[in-house]
Amino acid sequence: MDTWIYPYRTPIFKALAGYVNLEVFFSLPRPFDHQDQVSPDNLGFRSTLGHKLSLLIPVHILFKRYDVYIVGQIGVQSLLAALFVLVVAKIKRRPLVLWTDYIETDYYRRHKKVKRVVGDLVARVYTRCCAAMFALGEYTRSYLAAISGGDDNILSYKQVVPEVCNPPPPRRDRAADYRHHTMLLCMSYLRKGKGLSLLIEAFKKVDCRSAILVMAGSGDEQSRLMQQSADCPRIKWAGYVEGADKAFLYDQADIFVCPSHHEPWGLVINEAMHYGLPVIVSDAAGGSELISDNGIIFKAGELESLCAAMTKLLYDAKLRRRMGEKSRTYIANYGLDYGVRSFIEVIEYVLKRKIR
Repeated sequence: MDTWIYPYRTPIFKALAGYVNLEVFFSLPRPFDHQDQVSPDNLGFRSTLGHKLSLLIPVHILFKRYDVYIVGQIGVQSLLAALFVLVVAKIKRRPLVLWTDYIETDYYRRHKKVKRVVGDLVARVYTRCCAAMFALGEYTRSYLAAISGGDDNILSYKQVVPEVCNPPPPRRDRAADYRHHTMLLCMSYLRKGKGLSLLIEAFKKVDCRSAILVMAGSGDEQSRLMQQSADCPRIKWAGYVEGADKAFLYDQADIFVCPSHHEPWGLVINEAMHYGLPVIVSDAAGGSELISDNGIIFKAGELESLCAAMTKLLYDAKLRRRMGEKSRTYIANYGLDYGVRSFIEVIEYVLKRKIR
């Protein structure tokens, strides 16, 4: 069971269906989550889409036999379905796996107090009923170990963006706004928690007249952020982009910045690395574990730390190129094959141990 039909997951499910008899249940979308939605038709694997009449509960699984049940997330949209699957798995005495990217950050503790307390309580009970936990990243593994009382049955893997989701950049001339500049790119939904106000403030403080910051994305914070940047003509707004337009921006950029205060992973980090960019990322992003000598990790929320990271890369073209090459090399290990293999290893793990 997954949460929604995300484009970076469907290629993995399609390939996985070539190895196992797979069926995926998708819950309803939340329009503020993702605009890059995929049609539920012709996905290449068996799937069911939840709807309001069934309260997002996959009732049909009562009448089918499965060897393993995998639940993706235990959020507001999928809680009833997750609890239902748990009950069915116990009745049928089959292993249950929780597949999640949940992480704890200072921002989340401060701003999501009620949700955090309730979520921790549900997760604490749920994880104790699982044969194994499929953690998407080391931050998630640490959280699961803390609430479940150990990590003996936690398997940690990195998030992936399948290669098919990263089209080659179109052959276009560099946009007039980007010529003769060192371009920092931020690709993000424009909403609270993404650290975008901090990024704008930091960029204004950086003393590099040849630098421009391109903000790509949309969201309910857009008007406020654009107003904050109005006095800085070197900040450009690209709006929501996808496909070839997104690839074009990555190709034009010199540095990628992910300044989030809370980011369970941040698949834009994978994308930026695929296009050979050095990455500046906060330590509140799960995907920061992909960054070593191919970028800079700064302390989330710290203005001076972000300024220092941007300044270092803006004034060192050789370092940017070296880091960018390493980004491309590193991320080549985490594509479609890795994503499929991680699922197969988790499935084999619970079946081999005969965990119920």
